[in-house]
Amino acid sequence: MASVIIDIEASDAEFYSPYGRCMANWAQVETALGGWLIRLAGIEANRGFAVYYSARSFQGRLDMVRALVPLARTIPAGRRFMTSALNLASEYSQFRNRLAHDSHGGEIVTAPGSARFE
Repeated sequence: MASVIIDIEASDAEFYSPYGRCMANWAQVETALGGWLIRLAGIEANRGFAVYYSARSFQGRLDMVRALVPLARTIPAGRRFMTSALNLASEYSQFRNRLAHDSHGGEIVTAPGSARFE
């Protein structure tokens, strides 16, 4: 198996260091939502994650979790919280997709409460 060596210039490291943290944190968001599916559906973890990751897109996974929210055994405020969190995850996924798939010739601009790629 051949090794691939990527030479990242110091100026590129300013981009790729936060980029890597962003991607790692996004993986944690997806895993946490898989945990929600398991809890909401009341199924065993291995089975739940198999079902969750069978969807090929984040939107498909989000739809599975969203479908279970009305059935959640919680107070109405709990369902509102879950719905808000899922809506926020949907918004963040659009930013994550742009980071993952767009050209990185521009700059990432962040400010409290917003993030965008220019």
